[in-house]
Amino acid sequence: MVSPGPLLGDAASLPSLCHGFCGRYKLPIGNSSGTETQWSECGPCKWGSGAIDHRICSPCQAELSPYDWLFLLFMAILPLLVHCFCVHWHTPKNTSRVHELCEHLCCVFECIIASVAAVLVFPPRLSFVVWGCARSSIKEWYPEFYNPMINHVKPMRCSYEVVFPLYSLPFMYLLFLLISVLCCRSILYVFVLKRNRDAKAFYYALLSIPKIAVVHALLAGVLYQSYPYIVMLWSLCANAVHLAAEGKISMKEIAKVVCTSPMHMVMLAVNMTLLAFSLLAISAQKDSVVSFLSLVFVPVPPIFYVLTIGISHPSVLSDV
Repeated sequence: MVSPGPLLGDAASLPSLCHGFCGRYKLPIGNSSGTETQWSECGPCKWGSGAIDHRICSPCQAELSPYDWLFLLFMAILPLLVHCFCVHWHTPKNTSRVHELCEHLCCVFECIIASVAAVLVFPPRLSFVVWGCARSSIKEWYPEFYNPMINHVKPMRCSYEVVFPLYSLPFMYLLFLLISVLCCRSILYVFVLKRNRDAKAFYYALLSIPKIAVVHALLAGVLYQSYPYIVMLWSLCANAVHLAAEGKISMKEIAKVVCTSPMHMVMLAVNMTLLAFSLLAISAQKDSVVSFLSLVFVPVPPIFYVLTIGISHPSVLSDV
């Protein structure tokens, strides 16, 4: 939300409306109290500012909503999930589990460093509080497509970050993450793993960061509106694929495997955490207390899979 301040106190002193996302700035002309306030022409607001009621550009000084914070958290954990998947996928079978665990912890450490650094450089700087502007529609994510036309011929350029800081902060995070991966992973491979590890996970992690940046640049508005459902689908699919990888076993056997294997327990905990995250985001989006009650259903997918595995295999269905 843009802080209105004293600018909207007297309607008679306000400038005329601007089209699109344009706004005006107060010109430093005239020092006497009787001089009429002078305003600039309509144009784009500066970075970190937004147009109040399509009139005056004012700094964004409102705190982010819970849904905004969860979106930033989604953009932070997305590279983490990709990097951890690369580590697990490219780890040879004969590699020590301790080495794999060290690399997973390094991925977490890299993302934490990048997150803290990105938050601290945004206003108010050197603080874990982040200011932002209000958002009301997906159009605000793509202002370049909604530049007003002058006399239906010449476009008025009013493109700026209307959704500050939800568009620029993830880019800053990815930049710090790239630096963090280069430094931390290199130290891990040279001094801890003693170069006894295939570096494919390292290279894939570096390549994934610019790819995520491109996706955010093109689809940030779509991701903002739909990320709770993306995470929910990811969680449910990952849970099903992970448990189905055990093959055709009985309910008792798969329950024993899940409860005794540390890797399975971690995977199950991650999938349930992602499902809880998606439900929290949906609750914050709809601002409904009833939605928070849906968190009690987080354990349902794995329990349902374990209870129905004996009657859901294709060979069983073909015998019916």
